[in-house]
Amino acid sequence: MELRSTTRIVHQPDGNLRTSDAEQMRAAVLNHLGIANGPAWLFAEEIASGAVRRLLPEYERRKSIFALRAGGRRLAAKTTVFIDFLVEIFAKTPQFVP
Repeated sequence: MELRSTTRIVHQPDGNLRTSDAEQMRAAVLNHLGIANGPAWLFAEEIASGAVRRLLPEYERRKSIFALRAGGRRLAAKTTVFIDFLVEIFAKTPQFVP
């Protein structure tokens, strides 16, 4: 459920927690310590259950994931299998489907 409001809300956070670690960010949000600008997949289960709410979805950026390899080299079979696995997993994740 996304709420639309014409009322402007200004919030000045008074905490001092800053992190670039995804697990710390997740723990902070789930323990009601504030809001985070993080990937939706990190909170996918909680977003689906309503425990976490997305703020400002119109400003979210699309992310791209690339699998790169050195040119002119033959890929190892395990690398090909891993890339195929990632394609399959991300195809099932709404945040990564175009």
